[in-house]
Amino acid sequence: MGITHSTVKAAGEAGLASEWNADHVISDELLPKRSHTRIVAASNSLDKDRADYVCDGTADQVEIMTAMDDLSVTGGTVLLLEGTYNINGELEIKYDNISLIGQGKGTKITTVANLDMITLYNQKNIKIKDLFVYGSGLNSNTGIFLYQAYDTEVESCFVENCGQNGISIYNNANRVLVSNCSIASNQGNGIFLNGSNYFIIANNIIRENNKHGISMSVQVGSLIVDNIIVDNDFLNSATYDGIWMESCDRCIVIGNVCKNNDKYEIELTNIGNIKNIVVGNSCYGTDHVGAISDLGTSTELAHNITT
Repeated sequence: MGITHSTVKAAGEAGLASEWNADHVISDELLPKRSHTRIVAASNSLDKDRADYVCDGTADQVEIMTAMDDLSVTGGTVLLLEGTYNINGELEIKYDNISLIGQGKGTKITTVANLDMITLYNQKNIKIKDLFVYGSGLNSNTGIFLYQAYDTEVESCFVENCGQNGISIYNNANRVLVSNCSIASNQGNGIFLNGSNYFIIANNIIRENNKHGISMSVQVGSLIVDNIIVDNDFLNSATYDGIWMESCDRCIVIGNVCKNNDKYEIELTNIGNIKNIVVGNSCYGTDHVGAISDLGTSTELAHNITT
């Protein structure tokens, strides 16, 4: 028989909802309580009893961000159950040391608004993982927007139907990893990198975006490796590339498969690209202007397949 006492569960307090009885008291004082994880359910999640917060299907960013507020001091994980989360404002990660983790493509974050969806501004040690981010298609709508992010990971996410870029990373962000994501059918670039350093963009599938697959400018020391980048510049304007580089310094582009990106598969567009390494990429197809265009300074080009 469970032991009861008078400790009341406050909103968002650690512990499974099922561990508390109808009077909101602990049913067994020996049950472990979670101190650094909050579980959030969508309005259509099947297992709401597990959740600390349950969304109502409108402005669901509010419940998710409230769960993050609980972890503002310690950091921790906000775990989103399967279901659809409808947001009408930015889902902003406002604290360091937060992980926002879903259950794969079954955890869908969507909007009909013209906004940046998952955002952070000047945070560090962030992980965004296992989410399906589905945009509105409106012109200022970006799926994941990272501004001055440090030591941050975006992993195993699906980002589709955004009116701007799938993932945008801006302004002196450092040491960011984007890996094992599927980024498709966005109106802008698949991944947009500007003014940042020491990135790894690895093992992603980037396809059928209307602009560049990867657009990178003013980058230092970044690694673009083992991505599949196909059929970008989807409207066939012969304007956008698979990988586009401007004013990049000592970056490495290696082992990527680039096919049928409508202008060039890889383009180093100006002499401000300095001492980059482009090696071992497979750049081919019948629907492009050319395979590799290099206007950079002291580029190391080797062992690329271009036919």
